[in-house]
Amino acid sequence: MRTPLLALLLAALPAAAQTTEFSDADFGFSIKLPDGLRPVDEALLKQNAGGTGWSGNVPRSAADGKPIVHRYAWVDQSSPYARQAEFTLLDQPPPWNPAKPDEFVAAMTGQGLHIDAHELIKPPIFGIRAEGTFTRSDGKAMRKMILYLPDIFGKRYGMLSFQAFDSDWNIVKPEFTAAIESVQIQRADPPPEVVEAAREREAAKGGGAPGEPGQPGGPPGAHGPGGGKGGHGGGAAAAKTPPPEPPTDWASLKVAGSFALAAALLVHLLLSGRGK
Repeated sequence: MRTPLLALLLAALPAAAQTTEFSDADFGFSIKLPDGLRPVDEALLKQNAGGTGWSGNVPRSAADGKPIVHRYAWVDQSSPYARQAEFTLLDQPPPWNPAKPDEFVAAMTGQGLHIDAHELIKPPIFGIRAEGTFTRSDGKAMRKMILYLPDIFGKRYGMLSFQAFDSDWNIVKPEFTAAIESVQIQRADPPPEVVEAAREREAAKGGGAPGEPGQPGGPPGAHGPGGGKGGHGGGAAAAKTPPPEPPTDWASLKVAGSFALAAALLVHLLLSGRGK
């Protein structure tokens, strides 16, 4: 009798947290997603691309030198929390100056997200994290965490979002936070003028220290976003950003397969809020 009883007790214990590896080689991007999230079919994403011009996750090698945009979404099949995730990676100048978080917060607020917390994320990731609430199309209160990842050389950026029922946020937030902490993303190659400036600085100083502002591997500086001449995504660029499009209500759509999407996700924002 002891063995069956022990087996029952072990079965009753909560399972250890599992993660799912995801990567995009074209952007050098990787993340460990919470287990139980299942990918949305790319055909469905394409059907709801709206006027964004997104035509699918075309590999960089097949894009004939054209900028690429990759989009991915996941929904929860394993819990009642309505967890959802979406990533968009873009070969475009970051639309908001990372040195001015209020610009990013204002853009998210304009989309209907009531932000109550935000912070700068320090290198090696570097970006802005915002968190807030919104009301889904069916009246359910949702909570969302968004991560804005601008490239320091102003050539590309990424947007990550995680959401779930507001009432369950204290349960799912730790795994969302762990996912964000696992993120890796490759920086774009620095512009030639940045490389040349770094060489001149090294020659003048007898060798510049890696990580100085404006040098490859360094934080935003004179040549990075929001840094002055040659910067992208700050001030005027943010002012020219077109207003976000209305969110797509994923709750009314079906995924190719056997499961239904269970929450609203701000899809078009990630592609419409881009620099000119």
